[in-house]
Amino acid sequence: MNKNHDKLKEISPKHRQFAKKVIAGESAGDAAAMVGFSPQYGRELMCQDKIKSLLLREMEKAGISEGYLATKLREGLEATLAPKKDGGEKHPDYFVRGQYFDKAVRIRGDYAPEKVEHTRRVINITVTPDFIRGLVDAKAIDESEVNALEAEIVEDTP
Repeated sequence: MNKNHDKLKEISPKHRQFAKKVIAGESAGDAAAMVGFSPQYGRELMCQDKIKSLLLREMEKAGISEGYLATKLREGLEATLAPKKDGGEKHPDYFVRGQYFDKAVRIRGDYAPEKVEHTRRVINITVTPDFIRGLVDAKAIDESEVNALEAEIVEDTP
């Protein structure tokens, strides 16, 4: 069994949906949001080996082979503007060529990897009977919510 096949076995249905949305043309952020992840998570998903393997497999199934990509990339790198008048010469479209150049070097991995930082904050709130009474007095919660709140309190054991 090959390594890519093993990676594909560990992919959840949501990850598969994400990959299909990306193949269909959605941005990583939009695809992530469409399947229930945060849009910011889309960029991280695109960096995961298992997602990359799935995307490559799906691209091959859609007829987007490495040869096809190379041909289209070359066409973009050689893009020209239509002549301004009949019989005129075509001119290089440097804007389009620049976009394709950027894509080419990204594909090759010539850019430094993008850093994705995730921070997780944990807030601990000490809930005492006086705190609960203060919430009720301030009308932030009503008496019916007090029982539900007390049921969720976890005792901190030293």
